[in-house]
Order: sequence, then C-alpha cells, then structure tokens
Amino acid sequence: FGARAFEPAYTQRQRHELISTHHQINRRRLEHRSECYPRNIRMFHKIVPALLLGVAAGQQLAVCENANVVDPRGDSGCNFPACKDMGESGELTCVYDESFCVEGSQEFIPADKVVDEGRDDPCTCVDILDYPSNIGVCMTNGVASPMVSADQCAQGGPVCPADPDGHFTVGDTSSKTQFTACNLPCSDDSGHDMPADPEAFQGCEFFSTKWGAFATSPNGRMYPRRAAVLDGTLVMGGYLKSKGEPGDASFVDVELDFNICGPFTAADPTCASGTVVHEELTAYDAGGWDQYEVGIVLIDAATGAPKDIVSFGGVGRDGLSGMDAKGDTIAASGEFVGTFTVGDTTITNSNGADGGRSQLDGFVMATTAAGEGKWVLDWPTSTANARATSVSIDEADGAVFAAGYSCDASAEVGADGKALPDVCHAVLAKLDGATGAPAWAKDFAGLAHFNRVAVHGDALYLSGKMLPSDGVDADLKTACAHENGCAIVARADKDGVFQWARTVEGAQPSTSYTGDVEFDADGLHLYVALDDATPKSAAVVSLDSGSPYAACVDDATGEATLEFAVDASQVVTSCPAGQTFVARDSADAYPASAAQTSVYCSGAAATSCVAKYHMVSGVPVWATTIPNAAGLAVTGATVHAVGYDGGDFGMVKQPNYGGSHMWLAELDAATGKGVSLSTGGGPYGSSRAYDAVADENGNLLIVGYTGSHTSTWGDLTVELSEDDTDREAFALMVESSGAKTAPACVASCTNLMETTTVASGSCFVDNICYDGGETAAKTNLDMSCQVCDASSPKAFVDGPTVGSDHCWIDGKCIEKDAQFTYTPRYSAPIPSDCRYCNPAAESNDWSVQDGFNADPSQNPPNDCELVNVNPSPTPGGGAAPSPTAGPVDPATPSKQPTTTPGETTPKPTVPKGKSDGAAATGLGLVTAAVGILGALAL
Repeated sequence: FGARAFEPAYTQRQRHELISTHHQINRRRLEHRSECYPRNIRMFHKIVPALLLGVAAGQQLAVCENANVVDPRGDSGCNFPACKDMGESGELTCVYDESFCVEGSQEFIPADKVVDEGRDDPCTCVDILDYPSNIGVCMTNGVASPMVSADQCAQGGPVCPADPDGHFTVGDTSSKTQFTACNLPCSDDSGHDMPADPEAFQGCEFFSTKWGAFATSPNGRMYPRRAAVLDGTLVMGGYLKSKGEPGDASFVDVELDFNICGPFTAADPTCASGTVVHEELTAYDAGGWDQYEVGIVLIDAATGAPKDIVSFGGVGRDGLSGMDAKGDTIAASGEFVGTFTVGDTTITNSNGADGGRSQLDGFVMATTAAGEGKWVLDWPTSTANARATSVSIDEADGAVFAAGYSCDASAEVGADGKALPDVCHAVLAKLDGATGAPAWAKDFAGLAHFNRVAVHGDALYLSGKMLPSDGVDADLKTACAHENGCAIVARADKDGVFQWARTVEGAQPSTSYTGDVEFDADGLHLYVALDDATPKSAAVVSLDSGSPYAACVDDATGEATLEFAVDASQVVTSCPAGQTFVARDSADAYPASAAQTSVYCSGAAATSCVAKYHMVSGVPVWATTIPNAAGLAVTGATVHAVGYDGGDFGMVKQPNYGGSHMWLAELDAATGKGVSLSTGGGPYGSSRAYDAVADENGNLLIVGYTGSHTSTWGDLTVELSEDDTDREAFALMVESSGAKTAPACVASCTNLMETTTVASGSCFVDNICYDGGETAAKTNLDMSCQVCDASSPKAFVDGPTVGSDHCWIDGKCIEKDAQFTYTPRYSAPIPSDCRYCNPAAESNDWSVQDGFNADPSQNPPNDCELVNVNPSPTPGGGAAPSPTAGPVDPATPSKQPTTTPGETTPKPTVPKGKSDGAAATGLGLVTAAVGILGALAL
C-alpha cells in the first residue's frame, strides 16, 4: 500500500467521540506509561491531540516501538535515492528522501543516479528504514496509512511521535495494521524512480498468425482506424480515398479504385488463390486529407476472405474515428467538412458546404450489417473544430451513445494581437438507434474531450482529458491540479450522470488517437489504454486520484472500510448493523488516495500504460507501462495491446526497419505483467496497427496498414506487388484460441530469457530469431555492425567492422570518420566541429580532434571549444596556427577531451539520452527515425 495525504472528513459525532476519548486517556494515562512514550512523559499534552485523530471510542492506546512486521509486503518496484558521504569514503546510504541526508556532510543522489554513483544495485524499499521493521502510521478518519514525514499525514494524525529529526520511523505494535518501507508511496517529489520490470515481455512462445487480408490496388488508399466483429464478420472502418485528381493532366479515371484480397496464408503468401473485392471511389481535386471519405470493409473473420467494401462521403474531408457493431447495426462516428451523405440523407457542415478545412463538424451514422446506410447526424457542431471520437451501441435497446469534443473559435485576442486558442469542451449524447434522433446531449465544460465511450450493462465507461481546475468539478466530483490537465477514466449512468472518475495527473491523451476501453469477462473489471499517461517531467504517476469513495464506518471503533472492500459486486448503498454508511457525495466521503493501491504509471520505461480498474468502484488494480497502445482486446486470461513504434518493452528492444512497425504485446489479465512481445512489418515502408478486437471464438483480429511489399507478421510472410505497394490496409487474424509455439531457434522455452535455451547455431535476441553470423541489420538498420554469435546466443556482439570501419556508440553503428550530429526538430542536422568516429582510437565513444575540448552536455555547434595547444611563440614570432576541424589521421589519435599541457581532465562520456532530439548519426550511414499489482485482488 502507498500513503497519500487525505482530506479531513470528520462528522460531528466523531468529533464528540474524540473529545470524550481525550478525557478518558488523561484519566488513564498513568496506567500506560510503560506502553507509550515512557521516556517522554512531559510531552504527553503535546502528543495526545495528534494521537486522538487516530483514536475513536473503544480503541486502545498505541504501543509505539520498533518490531519486524510479520508477512510484510515485498519489493514495491520503486527505486529510492541515497545520501552520499562527501568525505573520502563516498559511502552511499539508501534513504527514503532528501530529508534523511545530513546537511554539509552528505550529498543527495536521486534514485536514477544511484548506480552511476558507484552502488552495484539500485536502492529498493528493502534497503531503507530497517526493513522489515515497522514505520510510522497516520490515522485519518478511521483509515490507517504509512508515513515517515509530517506531510504524509497533513490531514490526519500520527499514531506515534517523530524522532528528533522529525521522521516517523516507529510503528504501533498493538495495531493489526503494520507498515514497512515497502508500503510507502513512490513519488517524483522525493527523487524516486520506477524502472521497467526486467523480466517482462520475455515470452518465447507465440500464437500463430492464421491469415491476412491486404489492399492491393495502386489507385486507392485506406487508413483503418477501428475494428468490430458482427456475426462472424470483421468490420474494418477508416479513411478511404481515390488517389486520382481529375484536374491533373495525367489523371485516368479507373472504375475500380480500391480493392482488397484475402486470405494471404503461409501456403499462399501472394493471395493467388484468394478472393478480391473492389470499390469505385469519387476522385477529388482537393488533394491530401480533403480527398478522404469514410470506408467500411467486411471480411469473413474465420477465413480472411473479403465480402464487401462500402464508402460514404461528399465534398470535403470525411474521416472515421469511432465504430461499433451489434445486432443489425454498424455505428460509426468521426468528422467532416462540406457535405456528407449516408443513404438518402445528406448533412451539411454547420459552417457551410464550402467551409474551410479547419472548420470540422462531427458526425454519427448507422448502417445495416451489410453496410447499407440508415441515418446520419451532424453532431457535434462547432465554429472551429469538432469530432465524434467514439460510439457504442447498447445491446439492451439498440441506442447509440456517442462522445467527442467541440471547439469554438475564441473571440478574444492576446497581448500579441493574435486570437487566443479555441475553447474546447467534451460532449456526450444518447441517440435513437433506429433514427439517430437525440434522446439527450450534454456538454462538459470541465473536460477538454472524450476519447472513448463504451456501454456495458447498466453503465457507460469513458476515457478523456480533464482541464486544470481550481476546485472540484461539479460533474466529475473531482479536481485536476496539474497545469497541463489530467486524463480521466469514468463511469456514468445511461443519463450521462457520473458515478465515479479516476484521474491521472498531468497526462496528455490526444484527440487523434483515442486509445481504447475493454472489459473483462468477469463483468467486474475494465482495461484502459492511457496514452501519454506520464508527463515528460514525471517518472511516477499515481492512479489513486479522482472522486471520493463511499465507506462503512464501525460505530464502536471508528474504523472505516472503503466500498470496494465491503462489496465488490455492486454499488454499496448501505452497511451492516453496527456500521454507518458514508456516501460518495457526502462531505465525509473518503478521498481516492485512501485506497492506497500503490498502482502507478511509470515514465521511466515509456510514456503510456494499460491500466485495470474495478468497474463498480473505479479502484485501480494494476497498471503496466508500455508505448502508446492504439487498441486493446481481451481473450481468456490475456489482455492484448497493439500499436506501433514508441520505445522498448522493459528490457526487450523493438526493431527499426527504417520506418514504423507494428507491435503486439500480451499482458497477464490478473497481474498486468508483460508476457510477450511480437512485432510485424518489413524493411520497405512503415507498418502500423490501429485497433484489435476478439472474435466470438477467442481469436484476435488486428487492423492497420503497411508500406512494405514484403512483410512478416509472426509466422506469416506476405508478398505484395512491389510496383503497386503504397500504404496498404490490412487485417490479420492471430489464432489466440489455439496453442502457442516457440520459433525454430528456441530449443526450450521458459518465457524468461535467463533460463530459455537457444538452438545450436542460432541467436534469439529481443524475441526474434537470427542465424549464426547474421547481422542485426535484418531488423535494425542502425545495428549493421552487430552480429549473432552462436556462442553468445542471447545478445548481439561487435562484428568484425567495429574497431576498423565502425564505432558502436549509444546503440548505433557509426561509420568511420562520421561526425557527431544534432538534429533540431524540423531542421537540418548540425555536425559537431570536433567529435567524430575514430574506430582505431575509441570504438565505443566519440573521439575529439586535436586542438579542441568537447563538452558532451552541449549540442552542436556549442559542444566544441578551440584550445591553444602550443602557447609558445612559433619560430619567427606569432601564435601557433589554429587546428582545422574535421577528422584527423587515425595514426595520431586524440581521445576526448583534449587538454592543454599540465592539465588533467577526466574523460567525459557522451550522454545516453540527449535532450531536444540529439542523435548519434553516421554521415552516409542509413539511419532511421524511428504495474505493479495492487494489494487488493478484486
């Protein structure tokens, strides 16, 4: 459990009990001298008022002494800072925060720098505060939480007193609630860090990819965005266009602009025996995004054979963002400019049929299961920008719920005379499933936008972004303190009234790529893809934030039991006899921090995470940090997440094909632990996955696009026409209902790299097979100088060109004599004047040209300082000539930094992570720009 400061919530009855208890304690004080504070009787009248905040009628006094906790919580996954002795010893002592360092004699070292300062391993919770000894306890309105500093009990009272340094390191041995250092919160403010799980995503067995369906026409293009399954049919929806422009002199009107073929299989990798369906599209002169219409493709989910393609559009840009399919209806939503036609109905943008590209309205539409248009609605409207980002069909009555945002152009101008940013707010509506007529529509001024809406049972579940607030938002019943806003995950009833909302402080979910919300088969939990969940400045963000919890408070002891521990199966509205019910909307309700789940999103590994919440109460269960997930699907005990690019998964690195690539991650639904990672795509163009859905048989269906004419998707290799390949839409079926198998290079699989055995003559690196002697360029163009050495089969080694033709620096192969470069955003690369690759001198670091000092903390052109290497006058008088920038003769190398005579300067190292997009790029080298389980098992 992790501690948080709780809001005060005392009833009048509890205050009277506290006062009465105070008098009882005074009368009985002498009887307890030996139990509590025996050495500091004179402090009694100072201690008791604080103690009373945690003592209700009938509770015994605390026995404050250190003792080991029985069955303590283990390592929390949080890394802690250290205090470094400033004397000769340089000893590092692991601590909770900087307040434990002795001013003037110890230096504070943040958690992520502890190993750099000389400690063999990071500081964990078992290394601090005499673990497993008990620590301080804060009592707030009947809820106990761990504490070591006063600010962790700002709204409650410590049960035991602080030590002379102001730390609360003594617990109450008489209480059934005992805490150790591993129950303390992980916090950026305290210099903590939460690194990736080193054992995650190392699975070496994978599901088979049974089939693929791919677009194969050079005349059209589709960007799939959403997927759904309806009666054995995969419904793939997205942006669809003809690439022709009638005003172009070379334009040829073709009848069949877009087609799709399937299935591609291991036995038929070219779809030679497959089925092809076509769609004729309208060509526009607009160009770019203004050419796109809404496209829906129907594919047999079992076989991969396409059934039909339908399109809907009009003058101006049309795009699909949300889609759902149930019963006899496919519902879709998105944005449009100009006009948009579905069936017999044409709608016109509220800004006019010829409105500018930036003046978007949203739309919601419905078709039959065969794709025949039913109705369309212009909603939401705006004077600047609007979109219906998501739709969900209610199986109970066929109603369509739609969510999104609307922005209006600001009428005010700033000090620079320019218009202020648009004013945006989230919108939510319930529409009649047969006609599209609104039953109700609501605006939420405190929210910037909704990303997703999903109806399940008797409630709606939503994700989105909340605006910063000075106080509690009336709709969400919570506040957002972060200046950049907060992500939200919320539950509302079918009238759009919120029942709970959880926030993620500082998160920045996008309006373009909306993440996902999916449900567990148990009917009690949901999974949410929280994109950009951690601000760049934060390493750890708690999910114990948001609206208050209800609770049952014991009338005799004052002990509170939060709602999810009272009854996890339904909304709690009453309590057993002898307990008082405190409702969520009561002034005495318990803040979200009282849950103490210790569930975090960690920015140390990536910027986004997948989180599991309880559907009834909203209490977080676990969160796992991964790159941005575009879609989620749940099959059995597995959560599947799909996306593209974005960074590493724990210790498993993603490939770099020279463009985007797709990934599929598996997480354990019970614990959130990363099980395995597989990637897809090819070396000839970008590949991206945008959504995933499970079919009725428990198989996984993935949609996206690829620009590579040859691509590999697990055990399926697809070959498209090299001449025709553009960015081709695809659908894949991963047979997740079947058994997993290990690839041929794995002799025995334990799903943990340390104990997995690799077949002779092969390597298995980052979940991909390589033949002995094969270079890493197969999957990573930056690593052509690294090779598979079968004698060390689980990691690449330097190839024969490292030390002669290449340097190996910061995970990239740099060509000999290539200069270090820095590429500002949207700008040309800037080469360094002094740092370059000199393999003969230093194969794993940048060399520095004679006559320069280098400062690796600076980016070019500010990283080099010209020095006078010969201060003596040259013969005939005058100064020595200045050195010339550029590579020097490797026979007379100079390692960084060059120093003037008599100086001794330690060799600086090039930082692993450069700010502002610094990159180590060889000239001429082809390079590419490419949770913790909570203690409550609900």
